[in-house]
Amino acid sequence: MYRKPPQSEDISHDVLIDAQNAENPHPTIMAGSALEKMEPGQILKLLTNNDSSYRNIRIYADSMGHELLRVQKLYEVTTFWIRKTGGGPSDPAE
Repeated sequence: MYRKPPQSEDISHDVLIDAQNAENPHPTIMAGSALEKMEPGQILKLLTNNDSSYRNIRIYADSMGHELLRVQKLYEVTTFWIRKTGGGPSDPAE
């Protein structure tokens, strides 16, 4: 019997990083680097199939004060939507 795959509802995003097949800790490093360059309120969409990233990205976003909007696992790929908070990229306090 054929089953239709679950639908993925996308959240509008400003930056997309496809970190599939990147070894740990590269997805977290890639996300951190992108978020440093983004403006507050912008949303990062990160795709990864690294199982360790599920925990690491959540910890990173929480420790940096960013808002983890959604985490979605669809088959082998986990998608994170993270809203940057705080000052802009030129803000030395960040």
